[in-house]
Amino acid sequence: MKDLDAINPVFAKPSSFVSVTAALPLLISACCLALANGAAESVPFQQNPISILCISIVVVSFIFLFVPRIFKWDWKARHFGVSTLYMSSVAMFGGIPWLCILLYSSAPISLRGFLFFAYVSLLVWWGLRFFNLYQDIYADSKMRSRIYQEDVDCIYYLQKGDKSLLDKKLKFKQFPSAILFVLFGAAACFAMIFGKSLVVFFGLPFVHLFLAIGAIPLDMMAIGLAVRGWMIFYRLPARLNRELGKQVYVDLVGKSK
Repeated sequence: MKDLDAINPVFAKPSSFVSVTAALPLLISACCLALANGAAESVPFQQNPISILCISIVVVSFIFLFVPRIFKWDWKARHFGVSTLYMSSVAMFGGIPWLCILLYSSAPISLRGFLFFAYVSLLVWWGLRFFNLYQDIYADSKMRSRIYQEDVDCIYYLQKGDKSLLDKKLKFKQFPSAILFVLFGAAACFAMIFGKSLVVFFGLPFVHLFLAIGAIPLDMMAIGLAVRGWMIFYRLPARLNRELGKQVYVDLVGKSK
């Protein structure tokens, strides 16, 4: 087996890197807790499911600041993959405001339900792109071998092989286009013109409405990264383990043959 501590970048060692990146969901969920409380100031904390969700993520993230160091996580895919799942917490910037609209807006429930359904459907569609992509890659032995390299006693996930396959061969777009970021950002800014009317209609602070619109491409990006991370570090390694009886480890610098 390769000496992964020696060949991989020191900063990316799971026992330390995963601990550090746990600060991301901790900080984001703490910020979103203010959004949850601001949307329903008259609702007691224990009766606000959005606030409970946010504080739960704060607590879990705080615990995971220490867990990887205490248990000395190694380069197993399931350990390294936790940091990629942390990235999905960025979707809270849009997701929490949308939950606030759904649960606490004064707009008609039919409108709230339709808008929330459209938002979730967009994220599901974006995430399914990654799910279907890696399902197809796994089904093709040649493409799969560029990502997962079998060795005598284990299997290595090759990050460079994955990146090369997606960028050069498949030309798969992992992120929403810059135009989409500009359009939704512009739409959020344009909504400021009707800010007072929107606040009265939806019954929420304008910051919730601004983020609900402007953060959509950011949410798409975060969900895409999360689904990709789940596939390459959890779902596919689990299938390989069942079929070959070998653990999958992460090799960030190795290249496919």
